[in-house]
Amino acid sequence: MKTCANLECSRTDIQARGLCSACYQRFRYQGLLDKVAPTPERVCSYCTKTFTSSHWDTEYCSEQCRYQVRQARARAAKGRRAENCGQCGASLEGKRLDALFCSVKCSNDWRNHHRAVEKRAAVVATREPCAGCGGKIPESRKSNSLYCSRKCMHHHIHTRNYDSVQAVEYLRGYKYGLKPGEFDEILASQDGKCAICRTDEWPGRHNRPHYDHCHKSNRRRGILCHDCNLGLGNFKDSIERMEAAIAYLRR
Repeated sequence: MKTCANLECSRTDIQARGLCSACYQRFRYQGLLDKVAPTPERVCSYCTKTFTSSHWDTEYCSEQCRYQVRQARARAAKGRRAENCGQCGASLEGKRLDALFCSVKCSNDWRNHHRAVEKRAAVVATREPCAGCGGKIPESRKSNSLYCSRKCMHHHIHTRNYDSVQAVEYLRGYKYGLKPGEFDEILASQDGKCAICRTDEWPGRHNRPHYDHCHKSNRRRGILCHDCNLGLGNFKDSIERMEAAIAYLRR
């Protein structure tokens, strides 16, 4: 136990500069405090710098050194939660014991990234099947993707725009000026058969009858199957060529 620095006193209630409370107050009142007990120089227990302090039990030169020592003791007792920054991997030496990131920017970047990942996972979990084939959409596709692949998207859009009943009627009206239902009336007037070969089967890519018209005057001619319509197109609508073909077949 430390005693008063005044050799004439043996009290142990040390206040400052190694003096007891009574001696400290008496020498301070007399103005002899700096002569009797000058401020001692000390060495900081953390950074080893020399400093002076009026308190006899001061061990650190600043509050920062005191804080670092307190953190080191807590770290030794409980262990640091993380040694490196969770975002950039930088060392967390000198940071708070419970610090997970080296800066506010790293903390925000990490939080924004994980929020985006969680949001995407929620979207993928509740995502509707592919609008084209009905299959599962891969996780690698964008969150707002409606199709499992670009090929499936193009096929579905082409089918919707060109192969559906509504699309075919629209194109007939746009290209040939046919009103809704007029194509069916013409086909019914032909007994539902091709105007040339009289077949009621419709071979070809789309398995449907084709509307035939004159490419020069754009006049309507009738409804043909795929083979007859293709034959007229290959003969360039030329009567001379067709008569020559008939004569050739008869020979």
